[in-house]
Amino acid sequence: MIKERCITCIICPKGCRISISQIDGELTIDGYQCSRGNDYARQVVEFPVQMLTTTVSASHDHHIRIPVKTTREIPVNTIKEAMRKIRAVRIALPVRIGEVIVENLLDLDVDVIATDSVTPHNWRNHES
Repeated sequence: MIKERCITCIICPKGCRISISQIDGELTIDGYQCSRGNDYARQVVEFPVQMLTTTVSASHDHHIRIPVKTTREIPVNTIKEAMRKIRAVRIALPVRIGEVIVENLLDLDVDVIATDSVTPHNWRNHES
């Protein structure tokens, strides 16, 4: 069985267009300009992970959104479940940048943190 896909490497500013082919379990990677691109392409196929960025609602007004992200990448196959967990969160203002919003998300040893400070005085910048 032949599987093929093209990705853009995000490891460095070059943005190499990488072609990945898998024929009977054998991985062929072309188009990268450095070993980091090769490593990145292997990771995309063998263990895909991604940073998760989203927003959570303020507890007193669901129109106020606080930007958040995971502290490191999480497995792609856990993103839907992670979003269900994060969507249920309501946070009281004020929130400081770097504040932990969800601790140990899905037992992955990854926290969800605020990426901006939101106070009752600047919340209008964060309306949905």
